[in-house]
Amino acid sequence: MRLRVLVDRNLESHALTAEGAIQSQTLNWGPYTITGDVHGYRAKKLPTSKWLRQQIESLPTLARLVAENKLAFCTSSEIRFEAFNAAPGCQGSAGDLFRSIDYEHVPSAVERSYFWKTIDTGVYASGEGQVNWYKRFLLKVDEHQLLEQLRDYDALPEFDKENLSNLSRLRDICKYLDTEDHIRDAFHLWTAEVNGLDYFLTADKRFINKMTLSTPLDLPTPPISPASLVDICGIKELDPMPIASGRFYSQFESD
Repeated sequence: MRLRVLVDRNLESHALTAEGAIQSQTLNWGPYTITGDVHGYRAKKLPTSKWLRQQIESLPTLARLVAENKLAFCTSSEIRFEAFNAAPGCQGSAGDLFRSIDYEHVPSAVERSYFWKTIDTGVYASGEGQVNWYKRFLLKVDEHQLLEQLRDYDALPEFDKENLSNLSRLRDICKYLDTEDHIRDAFHLWTAEVNGLDYFLTADKRFINKMTLSTPLDLPTPPISPASLVDICGIKELDPMPIASGRFYSQFESD
């Protein structure tokens, strides 16, 4: 059975395992010897945290399982907005572990664009904009009154209406959060759940522990770390990292 997981934005960041670098190189060009700076990239240093290092080292294996159609990586519009203002880094290079992955798009639990109209894309895509919408609208609105107002609003999909009628579920999840930073994660967890996915894949250890160890909630779609997902998939030996530590890759190299 192919597992389907919603991939948190923090994993896309950790999947960029290389960084830009400049190295002086000497080339022989006919009778001339030319020395100059060559732009390229080299592997980032892995984090000192043993747990986080294990998560990053698990990503090449998960990427292979997606390529082999044994695992599906999913994303949503709200997760894509989190990536909107992110630096591109080494995207597309051999240091981008997810460069060949085709994500399956799933609808957000509630599509924000039906309710928040703005021409300022930067504000709409900002983390502050997302969190404020969750806090000031989804967690406070009277859903029964709202649904009555939206009864004849045919443009709003039934999927969104159904989830709006069950906003108590999002509020139950948020009830156990100990930091505002995790409100977005709570929304993503809810999105994974209402789409019937198997897991919400994240490298946020604190959120995973909070949801799975410190709450009485029944979680049909629990948050999970990459290393745990590798174990569930029955993989005993991890695939190697594609970028050799210490080696310099020129900008013209694809592997």
